[in-house]
Amino acid sequence: MRLAKLLHDNVIAEEAAINGPIRRLPTAKRPLHFVDLGAEAADLRRRYTEHVGLWSIPAISEDREGYAVSVRALVAALSGHLSRKRAALPGWWRAIAHL
Repeated sequence: MRLAKLLHDNVIAEEAAINGPIRRLPTAKRPLHFVDLGAEAADLRRRYTEHVGLWSIPAISEDREGYAVSVRALVAALSGHLSRKRAALPGWWRAIAHL
């Protein structure tokens, strides 16, 4: 539950500080990878929601290895996304610095 709250709070903060201002820019002035990484983030949120819904405490107890495989795949996808986003963020900040 704490992780879900942190993720929710992050989405709100990121929308206010970064995504919203970039979306208000003309399309041609939006920074590189903004649309792609936004779609990827939405897909990861969907996958996280599905994961949480699938892996209840009883389901984890019944299939610990399956849960571990599922978690590893989700963490790997999220780690890759974060690496790509960290690389893109300096350009994003420059795009909205004048606002």
